[in-house]
Amino acid sequence: MRIPQSGLRIDSPAFPLLQAHITYWGITDAAGNALGTTMVDSRCSALTQQPSYAGHVVKILDGPSAGQIRTIMVHTLATGTLTVAAAFTDSTGAVQQIAANIRYVILSIGGGFEWLIAVLSGNITDLPYLMETWQDVLGIDVTVWTTVVGGAGPGTVARSVAEEPYQKVIIAGAGNANDTARLHTVQEWQVAPDTYGLNTIVKRLPMEWEGRFVDVASIDAAAFIMGLTQNALDTAASANIAGFCIVAGALNAITNDGTGPTVTPIPSAPNLLLWHKYRIVVYAGTIEFWVDEVLEVTHTTAAGQDLPDVNAHGQFYVPQVALGAGTGELHVAPVSIKPQALF
Repeated sequence: MRIPQSGLRIDSPAFPLLQAHITYWGITDAAGNALGTTMVDSRCSALTQQPSYAGHVVKILDGPSAGQIRTIMVHTLATGTLTVAAAFTDSTGAVQQIAANIRYVILSIGGGFEWLIAVLSGNITDLPYLMETWQDVLGIDVTVWTTVVGGAGPGTVARSVAEEPYQKVIIAGAGNANDTARLHTVQEWQVAPDTYGLNTIVKRLPMEWEGRFVDVASIDAAAFIMGLTQNALDTAASANIAGFCIVAGALNAITNDGTGPTVTPIPSAPNLLLWHKYRIVVYAGTIEFWVDEVLEVTHTTAAGQDLPDVNAHGQFYVPQVALGAGTGELHVAPVSIKPQALF
C-alpha cells in the first residue's frame, strides 16, 4: 500500500501497517558519545512510559548516518540512552557521533541484524579459536589447557560425565583449608576494547561456556574468577581481567585495567547451583556480560569504566576458603573463545 506523500492520517487504513513495522518514532535531544555507539532521547525513557527496546533495531533518518541501522544492545531507561552494537559512521566510514535533533525510528525487528548481513554476505570471518567439548575420554588436553592445583588436599581438576548429557570438567577444592584448583588456556587472545575499531582486524571477541556451582559458600569469593585474564595465575584481585566473580554469594561482573576494578552485580541474580550459559563479549569500547542469552551488564570506556587492553587467557579459578568444610566446585561444560573479523 503506497503511503500518500501529503501525510498519513492516524485514522488511515495504512496507519496500522506502518505501526507493524515501526515501534517508536523519536528525535534525539542530546549528543551521544564520541565513539558513535550511543544516542540520547530523554523521552524514550522511564519504565512506566516506555518498555526496554534492547534487542530491537534503530534506524537513523537524519544527518551523516541517515539510513544506517544498528542493534540496540542496552536501553538505559533512566536517561533514554540507546547503546548500539557497532558505531555509526559517515559516508567516508569514519565514526559518527549522533548529535541532538536527529530523527530516528525503532523498528519492530530483533537485533543482531548487521551481523546477519555480514554473515550472509560472507564478510564475517572467525579467526583461530577454541571450542572445547570435553569429549576426549583420555582426559584434559595438555596442549590446550594447563591445570594448577594446590593446598593440603590438594584441589582437583578432572573430566566427568557423571551428569549426562553434560561432558564437563569439575574444578574443585577438596574440603581442606586453602585448597585451590585452576584451569586456564595455554593460548592467549587479544582483548582490546579500546583498540578494536575500523583499523583493526579483530572486531569482536566472544567467550562462552556453560557452568554450575556446588557449595558456593566454600569458594573464596575474594579470589574466584571465571573469564579472561592477562596472566595465567591471576585472581579476581588482579589487574587486567574481565570476567564473572562472586560477591556475598552472588554473581557479579568485574573488569580491571590496572587502575582499579569495576564490579557490577548481575541483575537477574541467577541461582548458581543450576546450569547457566555465560558469555563475555568484547568489542569497541565495550565489554558485555550475558547470562542465559540475556545481556545483564555492560562496561564501557565511555562511562569511564576499567576495561583492560591485553593478551588474555581463558581462566577458571576456584580457591577454597580458609577452614572450609565443604567442597567449592565449578562444573564447566563446553567452552568457546572465538575472535571475529569483519571485512
